[in-house]
Amino acid sequence: MYAIEHMSGSMVGGVWIPTYKWLSNLVTVAILAGFSSVILVMLMGQSRVFYSMSKDGLVPQIFSKIHSKFRTPYNQI
Repeated sequence: MYAIEHMSGSMVGGVWIPTYKWLSNLVTVAILAGFSSVILVMLMGQSRVFYSMSKDGLVPQIFSKIHSKFRTPYNQI
């Protein structure tokens, strides 16, 4: 974003005024949306990872329980 803010602009009274400040803000919002979607998908897949690890004996067997109706990894605490 530093590069976007400083790729063009003008010097007014010794202060740099960027022309593309709106683009920098748009890139920031896009980055936050991308990070959020990646974190959400990773959290959704984590139960499958724990299930596979428990089947291999790497974590306790409590993680290998399957929901009777949906057939997905399930743990009711």
